[in-house]
Amino acid sequence: MPMIDHLKFPSGTTVSQAKKDAKKYKRQHSCTQTQALNIIANKNGIDLHWDKAVKRLKETQANLLPDIFSNEQDQQLRSIFSEMKEIVIFSGTIGSGKATVATEVINAYSLITKQGKPLTLKECATTFLTSKTNIVFSGELRHPMDLEILIKDIEETEQSTSSLGIATVHASTIGEALQHLVRIGLNLERFSKVKAIIHCSHNNNQFGVELQTNPFEHFHLPIISRSDNSADSYSEQTYIGKIR
Repeated sequence: MPMIDHLKFPSGTTVSQAKKDAKKYKRQHSCTQTQALNIIANKNGIDLHWDKAVKRLKETQANLLPDIFSNEQDQQLRSIFSEMKEIVIFSGTIGSGKATVATEVINAYSLITKQGKPLTLKECATTFLTSKTNIVFSGELRHPMDLEILIKDIEETEQSTSSLGIATVHASTIGEALQHLVRIGLNLERFSKVKAIIHCSHNNNQFGVELQTNPFEHFHLPIISRSDNSADSYSEQTYIGKIR
């Protein structure tokens, strides 16, 4: 299927179906294919010539990173970045490509590629707030302080405008990443702040990406809290299930 065929007009009709409707309209009304396409585009909610109508659909719907994400995942990311709220985590082991994918996502789904230079991986290595996109990138979350700084930066930014926090976590699975977040201080009240986890893997020269939105609604894990004031001392407190 051509990469534009799945795109939908405001009416809900796909480009693929609209093309079929145009062929049928051409036979019934003895007009040119171009005329038929233009009429069908108009009937489906875009008052433009076919080529311009499809161009608009591509700009608003086409997969921005087709080599990494499926069309469904692309739409989920568009929704998250349009809201510009809470946190997106990129997880994976060493060499999985999580930092590189994070960079690609920031550049593709934020306004930064339209308003300024694309970010480099080196620029994403330290904490910063991009004034053009209101994205807080905190690098890898290893310790409780890393998480606290990220949440504090987001909350301070949200006083004037919405912001999206992005960070990486070293983990072999999404469940392991969630457990790590709990271990470093993410409590029940903050679970909803994690809008999505993008887990990256690289095995036998095969690259894979798994996207889970609202991950704490799908994974159950122990709640862990610090037993004293030490950043490295923890005790299991209560359980809401097991990691799946």
